[in-house]
Order: sequence, then C-alpha cells, then structure tokens
Amino acid sequence: MDANIWKAAAGFGFILALAFALLWLRGGAAGGAGSGAPERPLDPAPAPAPAPKIPDEAGTAAGVARLLGHADPKVRKEAVELLAALDPKLAAERLPELLKREADPGAQLAALHAAGLAKAGGAYEAVFGLLDSEEPSVRRKAAVTLAQLAAGLPEEQRVRAAERIALGLQNEQKKLRAPLQAADAGALLPYLGALGETGTPAAAPALLGCLRSAAVPLVRRMAADALDKVARKEHQAALEAAWRAEAEPLVRQALEKILARPPFNHRIKEGAKVLAPEAKE
Repeated sequence: MDANIWKAAAGFGFILALAFALLWLRGGAAGGAGSGAPERPLDPAPAPAPAPKIPDEAGTAAGVARLLGHADPKVRKEAVELLAALDPKLAAERLPELLKREADPGAQLAALHAAGLAKAGGAYEAVFGLLDSEEPSVRRKAAVTLAQLAAGLPEEQRVRAAERIALGLQNEQKKLRAPLQAADAGALLPYLGALGETGTPAAAPALLGCLRSAAVPLVRRMAADALDKVARKEHQAALEAAWRAEAEPLVRQALEKILARPPFNHRIKEGAKVLAPEAKE
C-alpha cells in the first residue's frame, strides 16, 4: 500500500511540474520569461506622420507669401517654390528678408533658387551670409545665386561678388583632401562656374590659380571655360603660360579657344608649342 501511495504521489508531482513548465513557457512567449502574463496580440505599428501640406488659405500669391513665416520648414520650402511660380515679383520682394532669417537648409536652398530665377537683386546682400553656411550644398548654391544676381548689377557689385566667391572657393579647397582628388572635384565646380558668371575680370586671378595648381583635369577645364567669360588683355601672359604647361588635350583646347578670340587673336597650330598673334591681312 505504501508503495502504491508513493507511485501515485510521484505521478502527480510529474504532472504538476509539467503544468508549471507549460505555464512558464506560455508566459515567456507573451510577457517575458516566467512572467505568467496572458498572451495578447502585438501592438500595431504607429502610423507614419502625415506629410506637411500647404494650408487651404494659400489660394493666392498673398496667401502663399504669408506662409513664408509658417512654423514648419517644409511648408516654408513649398511656399517659396509656389510663390516664385505664382508671382515672381512678390517673391523677389519677400526673399531678401526670408534669406536673412531662414535657418532650415531645405528652405534656404529653395529661397536661393527662387532668388536666382527671379533675378531678385534686392537679395544680393542677404546671399553673402549663406556663403558661410555649415551646409555644403547651401554654400555652393549661394555662390551660384550671388553670381546670378551680380550679373545684372554695376561693376562694383560684380567685383565684390567675385571676390567673395573666390574666398568661398579658397575656403572650400581647404576643407578637401590635399592633393585634390577626382572624387572631391564636384565641390569646387559651382564656385568656378559662378566666377565666370560674374562677368568681371576681377574673377580671373582665382580662376588662373586653379588652372595652375589643380591636380584634377576637370577642375582645370572648368576654370578655363569660366576664364573665357572674364579674361582680358592683361591676362594674356598667364593664359599663354598655362597653355604651354598644360598636358590635358581638352584643357589645352579650351585655352586655345580663349587665345584665338579678341583681344588676343593668336594663331595656334596643332601640336605647336609657340603662340603668335594672327598676322593681319
């Protein structure tokens, strides 16, 4: 009889231990190991935040202009783009103030683009500050926009813009690896193009410097293309020296194009290393 009691107790203990193990496993799956928490479905993933949208009040250019002060930078960015399309004149009036106070890079880029398209000369001063932006894309776009705005202004403002863009080019070069790598060349191209767009000979020294020192042919070619817009008679000796020293065919061709036009009028024979003014008939 005692043996039977012990067998029954052992069987009951096994069943009890098995039940506890099942409960433990069930609790671990639902609420952590040994928690005993009841099973529950997983919480649904939170819904994504809706994209900001231009409020309904933006039915007119004036309504859009009011949104330039909206709290959401994405709304401000969209408002700039929309205002430039609806009313370029009103955009040109509002952009100078926006460029001075705007801190969001996306909205800054939109404002710079709009200012360049609208030829908003009133934004000329405001663009200078963005050449020191911490955001590389904003710095480069500011250089391009400043050149676009300066092109329609008197020589004094064009010279000032060229000098500031040249400083921006110099600062950008300092941020890159030395010697310049082909992968980094794209950072300099907007500045080179902008220097040419100013249309002033004051841009030539910085371009000639790149022509002499840049290790990447693409940078030298872009500098030569920009020089075609700003080089004058006083730059002839430097252009000739650059042509003689240049080994890259495409860069040589760009320099030959400059030297073949007035006021240089050079005749350059293929493969020659001698430059001479074209003989008069």
